[in-house]
Amino acid sequence: SQMQQDWARRYRGPLPYGDAGAGSVCVDDSGNVYVTGAVNIASGAKCTSIKYNKYGDSLWVRDYQRPGYNYNYGNDILLDDSGNVLVAGAESVLKYDRIGNLLWTAYHSADYTKIALGLDGFIYAAGIGSGRYVVSKYDRNGNLYWRSSIIGAYKLKDLEIDKDGNILILGYSLYYITDYDYRTIKFTTNGRVIWDIHYNGIGPPPANDNPYSLTTDNDANVYVTGASQDQSSIHNCTTVKYDSSGNEI
Repeated sequence: SQMQQDWARRYRGPLPYGDAGAGSVCVDDSGNVYVTGAVNIASGAKCTSIKYNKYGDSLWVRDYQRPGYNYNYGNDILLDDSGNVLVAGAESVLKYDRIGNLLWTAYHSADYTKIALGLDGFIYAAGIGSGRYVVSKYDRNGNLYWRSSIIGAYKLKDLEIDKDGNILILGYSLYYITDYDYRTIKFTTNGRVIWDIHYNGIGPPPANDNPYSLTTDNDANVYVTGASQDQSSIHNCTTVKYDSSGNEI
């Protein structure tokens, strides 16, 4: 049978020229849909998060602007086990309850692009700040537990938690000889780096290896995929598997 469109909903900002765009989406067990993104305003952009029911009716819209900061973006969104809404944004992590009340905000000079919920119930946010990969761990009340930063960052692409609760980030880093490579870093739940590995493809240097996504399995193996140049400098879909110790399989 053919797929049928149930609904489509559009949202735009208050200005005639106010572009709006979504950064991420998630759903709950009742079919409610949660979207976060940004809406242009006269002073820059505001982080806008929306909750729709399963029929596409808007249940609430919440705007957030950090005091003194004009460019607020919602980059990633997820729900905790109580149905609260967590948003990773430009220099901010936000937590709303299920009816849209803002419970807390956490600030740091990093553009958080990914957020994850750990096995220990803590919240992990990852992004880029001052040329470094930044990973922050917060408790349920928004208190910072630890923050780790690693030099040599260009873009943060993904964040995952493995079966043991360790934190994995996938980045895009520039190296002097090999140019842009996949970079995968594994942290303990206490923020210590377990391993830090980069993948340089088979293309002649300077070759561009651009990672897109990361996942992990029940044996804590790590899978990274993206686009990597071959000997003809053509980008191929390239997937790399590491064991739990960071050895390429």
